[in-house]
Amino acid sequence: MHDARIQQDIAHTWNAMAGLPGWAVLEADGLFACKGPVLQPIVNFAWGEPTRDNVEKAKAFFGRHSFNWFTCPGPGEAQLAQEGFAVSDTFPELVLDLSGAPGPDPLPEIEVVVPRSARAEIQWVEVLAENFGLGFQDAAQSFLPLVHGAGSTLFLARWKGEPVATAMLSLGGRSAGIYAVSTRERFRRAGFGQAVMNACLETARQRGQAYATLYPSTMGRPWYEKMGFRPVRFLTEFVFKPRSLEE
Repeated sequence: MHDARIQQDIAHTWNAMAGLPGWAVLEADGLFACKGPVLQPIVNFAWGEPTRDNVEKAKAFFGRHSFNWFTCPGPGEAQLAQEGFAVSDTFPELVLDLSGAPGPDPLPEIEVVVPRSARAEIQWVEVLAENFGLGFQDAAQSFLPLVHGAGSTLFLARWKGEPVATAMLSLGGRSAGIYAVSTRERFRRAGFGQAVMNACLETARQRGQAYATLYPSTMGRPWYEKMGFRPVRFLTEFVFKPRSLEE
């Protein structure tokens, strides 16, 4: 039931991308896959039961693109290994009940805005690209279409006018997905991450969402759990690279 709910919420966001140039979505027999215009895992992924038939459909869908497959531990992992996938990472899915109290207020000097202008969006992308180790164009083409095409919301924290932290909120059925949380290194542990997270969570509450979901890094997990997020399951990330890309 939980798997079906999360997959439905993911599809709610990504299906909106299918009509944009360079984007495509595949849904069939418990499989959901999205293919984007750049070679980044966040826009080239499959989610669902890794049966042999689903794996063949996904490989045909992505063609010469490498892509990632997210699945829960179980028999499907052996199927993916047999089909040439390699384990990339394992991480928890964290969920927060939004009926609880909001987090602590950040420093009053921290300004959190929703980027409305092209300049502010560029600042958001620059901070994210720096923290995620992405090129500017790849970051822009991966994330900005989620705002313009799928209705996601960006949040940018500034300190004395300088952009320092990012987050993105995507709303599904009753789920608020939080992504792209990052803070420039010299500003970490000073409340900027809390500021953009508070903005995400408060917006989600105002829009009637029941819970928030995110997928943390190993470094970020203890911080999110202090905020009240709890692990509900673990996911394994597999990567598939066509032989043509390995040669």
